[in-house]
Amino acid sequence: MARYARINENLVAEIFETDNDISEMFHPDIVWVDVSKLSPAPEVGWSYSDSEFSKPVLDYKSINNSIKQELRLSAESNISVLQYAVDLGMATEDESRLLTSWKKYLVLISRVNTEGEVDWPEQPASAFN
Repeated sequence: MARYARINENLVAEIFETDNDISEMFHPDIVWVDVSKLSPAPEVGWSYSDSEFSKPVLDYKSINNSIKQELRLSAESNISVLQYAVDLGMATEDESRLLTSWKKYLVLISRVNTEGEVDWPEQPASAFN
C-alpha cells in the first residue's frame, strides 16, 4: 500500500493510503507526494518545499509563557481566597496548609524556564470547593 501526502500551500494537509493509482482518484490540480519510503514519515502540518519535508518548528517559549501566565493567575486566585480566610481568622488548618502550598507553587511557577519543553510543578488542590 502506498502512502501519500496532500500538499496545500506548502504544508501537508492530509495523509492518504491506497493501493490504487492516486492520479486517477483525484482532480489533477491536487498535489500528492508519495511518502511511502520516507523516514521519518511526514505528518499533517509538516512543511513541504523544494521536494523536502520538515517538521513544524514549535515556539516553546511563546506557548510556555501563555501556560505560565494561566497557571500564575490560577495560583493568585486561589491564594487570594485562602489569604482572606486567614486574615479574617476564618481559615481551617487545612486551608492554612493549602495557602502555604499555593504560595510555594506560585514561586515554583515563577522560576520555570520557558525556553524548551517544561516539566510543570504539580498544582495543589483547589481552594474553590
